[in-house]
Parts: sequence; C-alpha cells; structure tokens
Amino acid sequence: MEKESNILRELENFSAIDHRNITRVLNRENLKPLQIFSTGNSGCIVLKAVRDLDEFVLKIPTDDHSLVEILNNIRGFDNLRREGLDEMLPEFIGVGKVDKLTYILSTYLGNDFAADSRKAGDGNNLFSILSERIFSIYKKTLKNDSQPDSFINNFKIRLNKNFKQYIIPAGIVKTRSFDKFIGFDANKYSSKFNCFGGFDFTPEDIYLKDNTVKYPDPKSEIRGNPIIALACFAGVSRDIYCLPGAIEGYELLHRLATTKVADLLELADNQAESIFNLGRALQFSLSSRFRIEKDPGLAEVYAMKGLEYLELATQL
Repeated sequence: MEKESNILRELENFSAIDHRNITRVLNRENLKPLQIFSTGNSGCIVLKAVRDLDEFVLKIPTDDHSLVEILNNIRGFDNLRREGLDEMLPEFIGVGKVDKLTYILSTYLGNDFAADSRKAGDGNNLFSILSERIFSIYKKTLKNDSQPDSFINNFKIRLNKNFKQYIIPAGIVKTRSFDKFIGFDANKYSSKFNCFGGFDFTPEDIYLKDNTVKYPDPKSEIRGNPIIALACFAGVSRDIYCLPGAIEGYELLHRLATTKVADLLELADNQAESIFNLGRALQFSLSSRFRIEKDPGLAEVYAMKGLEYLELATQL
C-alpha cells in the first residue's frame, strides 16, 4: 500500500491533463500503477502496472509528437506480424482508446538488454546470445529489395536532420564540415537484399526472452540493412552506456556485420565496413543531438566522432 501511495504521489507531478489521462486509462483497464519508467525521447508516459497478478507496461501519449510515436508503434506491430515475427512481440499487446486518447498496453518483459548486462556484471554471454538469435531473424526475413538505394537514402535524411536541425544550429560544428561528406552516392552502399533491420535498435529496445529477441517498441520501418542497426547497438553499448562485456561485444557484433551479414546481403568487405561506419556516424549524431542542452561539451565530442565515422564511411 505504501509503495502504491508513493507512485500515486509521483503521478501528481505530471500536468493536470496528463494526470487525468493516466487515471482514466488505469481505471478503464483496472490497473494499479507500480513504477514510472523513463520516457526517453519519445515524450510518452510509460508506466509499469499490475492487474491481478499480471504485470503490464502502459504507454500513453502526452502531445501530438508522442501520439506519432504511439501510431508508429502500432504500425510496427502490424509490420512485424506481417513478416512472421510475432515471436519478437510481447505475449499480449492491446491498443486502447479513451475518448480520443490512444494508448498501448503490453506484457511486462522484465529487464531489457542493458539492465540484464549491468545486472550480470559480464555481458559477454548476452552479446553472444544476441548475435546468434538476431542473425537467425535476418535469415528468416531476407528478401529481394525492389528499391536498393531507398534505405541508405532514408539514412541520409535522418543523419541530415540530426546535423542540420540540431547540431549545426547549436554551433557545435560548421555546415561545410558536414556537407562535404553527406553528398555520397547511396548506390555504392546498397544491397539487392534487405531483411529485419530498422534504425531504432539499442540495448534499451530489446529483451532476450523465450529463446528469441523481443522488440516491444518497434517503429513502422522494420526492414532495411541491419549492418547500420548492429553498428548503432554496438556503439551505444560500448561508447555511450559502457556496458559490461561491451568491448568484446562490440568486436563480436562488428564481426557479425562485416562477415556473416555481409555475405547474406552479398556485400563486398569494403562495402560492409563502410556501412558499419555509417551506422556509427548515425549513432554518434543521435547521442550528440540529445545532449546539446544538458551537456554541450559531450555533445560536441559525439558530433565530432560522428563526422570522423562519416568521413571514414565515405572513402568507399
């Protein structure tokens, strides 16, 4: 009772509108709140809640931006099912509505990869398990790509947004330092195949459960070149979160990306290495973007790292 009372007091810290929405959804679903999770950069309110003995995660939007996140998740669920990847989703996912408020309720999966790694104190085994399981998903979803350069062009749009809308306006780097690299030819980095592999794939996004990789918070775009996702995951694990075992884990995921995945996608060694460096550039640009206000010095370090990897990648 005391823990529940503490959570209820914490919920009062939200705005009056958000507090009212949370209360309405909890009552509608007959849930009791247990924990408030970090909302990350999505702007959504994310709660752990219980009904009888079953634990759930409740995700509620707070504005138009976070509603887009919710709708992207819903499309992601549909796309994973369409690819035959129901195994990657929680056992239960429900999409509910209270008046015009759309929310997501799903089975609580426990610790994510990052939390499991910190808890274990030695993440080497976790990286090995991830490597084996994710490669089987790549093989399962491999298809011919009718638009081989579209994924890399989409990558360029995302990288351009991070620099042109956030990093450069903050005065961290000069426009010309970025522009001299971003004009690369996407065709040089394209494969005639694609598989599972979107852009949002970090140690906080996945769970190693039930002999598979659980991915409960997908975005709508789930297909592409997975080398970029592996580079982002490896880079965040080692250079941003400093997870246990991440030094060896980085090498393992880099090796997977530039050998087995490269062979699967029929990419040359230098292509695969360059695409991995593109992934590192994207990861560092995001790490910089989300630290501009709270740690400008670190944001600059990450932005410069992103440019270094972009320069390496564009030497192909």
